[in-house]
Amino acid sequence: FIMRSLLRSLTINAVSLYLLTRILPGVTISSGLRGLVFTTLLLTLLTHLAKPILSLLFLPLNLITLGAFRWLINVLILFLLSWLSPDFAISASTLNHFYLTPFLTTVVASFLFQLISSLLRWFVG
Repeated sequence: FIMRSLLRSLTINAVSLYLLTRILPGVTISSGLRGLVFTTLLLTLLTHLAKPILSLLFLPLNLITLGAFRWLINVLILFLLSWLSPDFAISASTLNHFYLTPFLTTVVASFLFQLISSLLRWFVG
């Protein structure tokens, strides 16, 4: 059961990361398939280990903001991923003639990643 859940999570993260790089120009994965696999493994590790710890650390802020701070934890996870993975980069970009700094690109990437992965989770069941 745990192995199937982990494999499902890895697959959804890989497809979501790939689609994210196709949608948002400031998000890139180098080294082809090897880079995607390594980045996916690292992202899955971060979401299963670091995200619960960060959620617990920022629980008071999350309670005060009625859950809105949870979205910023996802931004922090993507930032950590770009810092830890040599194949994953988030840079400044433009989106429909709007200039996005690297931080704003990370925020938009986090939102799009969550949207894509939620749709995939819903679709897969």
